[in-house]
Amino acid sequence: HEYSHFGQPGGSGNSSALLNNCILFDTGPTVFKALEMIQSERSVKEILMTHSHWDHFNTEVVYQLAELNPDLRVSASSVVLDQLDHRVRKRELKPGMTFETQSCRITALPANHAIVDHPEEA
Repeated sequence: HEYSHFGQPGGSGNSSALLNNCILFDTGPTVFKALEMIQSERSVKEILMTHSHWDHFNTEVVYQLAELNPDLRVSASSVVLDQLDHRVRKRELKPGMTFETQSCRITALPANHAIVDHPEEA
């Protein structure tokens, strides 16, 4: 698979990870194409969003995945979830919350970020 252009000047890159071929961390603008490249776009069952910045969260990507995976759930802060409509199932995350999904135990951790998420800026 060719990923060498992601993140280079003039290219578009973002941070994302796929765990066990079913849990996707973040949905930046290049993620759907990257999932297609490894033929995993239909296997995503849960999306865990770290925050609402454009390079980590793209509603179009979420909806593309939801079309392919009707049981898709997005777990995220209210700042992210408020930007999504009825096409996806939602789970609001709060710091310290623990839950299980796709045979994984997940704990939401508080973290400082250089830029604070504000709903009006998200």
